[in-house]
Amino acid sequence: MSLSLLLPLGLTALLALAIPLLLHLNRRQEPTRTPFAALRWIRAAARPRRRLRLDQWPLLVLRMALLAALALLLAAPARQGATGAAADWVVVAPGVDAAQARALTGLPAADWHWLAPNFPSLSEAAPAADTQLPLASLLRELDSELPAATRLHVVVPAVLQGLDGSVIRLSRAADWRVVDAAVVPPPADAASASTATAAPVHISLRERETTVAATYLRAAIAAGNHGEVERYRLSTDQPDAPFAADTRIVFWLAGGATPALQEWVTNGGTALLDGKVPDEAAVLARDADGAPLLYAQSQGRGRLLSFRAAIAPQSLPLVLDAKFADLLLSALQPPADPMTRAPAAALQPVTGAVRADAAATSLASPLILLIAILALIERALSLYLARRRA
Repeated sequence: MSLSLLLPLGLTALLALAIPLLLHLNRRQEPTRTPFAALRWIRAAARPRRRLRLDQWPLLVLRMALLAALALLLAAPARQGATGAAADWVVVAPGVDAAQARALTGLPAADWHWLAPNFPSLSEAAPAADTQLPLASLLRELDSELPAATRLHVVVPAVLQGLDGSVIRLSRAADWRVVDAAVVPPPADAASASTATAAPVHISLRERETTVAATYLRAAIAAGNHGEVERYRLSTDQPDAPFAADTRIVFWLAGGATPALQEWVTNGGTALLDGKVPDEAAVLARDADGAPLLYAQSQGRGRLLSFRAAIAPQSLPLVLDAKFADLLLSALQPPADPMTRAPAAALQPVTGAVRADAAATSLASPLILLIAILALIERALSLYLARRRA
């Protein structure tokens, strides 16, 4: 914490300190006539002596202090920097079940809040998850309001809404947790509740020979199939094999894209290439330093995806992190409007934002109180001395 002056020119008002000083120095004692019976005892050469003296110096000190406080008020003093000890704040985006968020390991047990206006406690009713809620702006607002030493944890659903098309840049590193959105269980009395399940997404993995990338892609799909529900069904096919009708995604590990693959993508498929960044591709996700990590290029009704390097620990260390599966599976979802919705794994906040600390705290209120107190004391002392003289 530090003190600063928002309007330093206001200190020029300190020149007014000379006014009470000059007034006290130039005070003339009014002459008093004293009758004498015989003036012969007064020598003609006697003259009143002049000397520099300060009359009523406590009143002078009070008046100079009052003027100094007024000058300081004009300079607009402020306290810069947020105060507070290191703590943990956890915010949960609407769309995530509160109990599911609390069940995550490694998160603190205190200060849980919703990522919503005024940041209500997690114990309150969950806000509605819609695109009208500016989640990105709320996160930046929270970052600017929290003390610099506070550790921020953010729990978001796989698809995040309420975006503004800009990178989420914060002044601190955020612990970004992506979880599946809250799922409402079907009614217990529904006849088909136990059998009605969504069809798994068919993914075709194609390689001419065994590759390192296939190992990590299979692990990511296995992570996406946690629990009893099969969300993804992975099959291994030959590069020249025809594409099945239900194939929606292809992991292409067989070199450059063939004409057959290009045609399939144009008709609406999604293909992931191994380190082959398509021409004129757009950045779909960035790493913690803000560097491009995942690229996407629209082609007809489909998309070509590629990481910035080959899917291997030596070239892409992210494959050793659990976040790799979240990022991959989020990128494989149907494309969303980047202005309002996007995969949460691709929105990892980056650091580098300058803290406004706006929120510099003004010291005007305590100064005004001090000025009022000094003014009252000065008036009381001045009246007291005037009555005493009288």
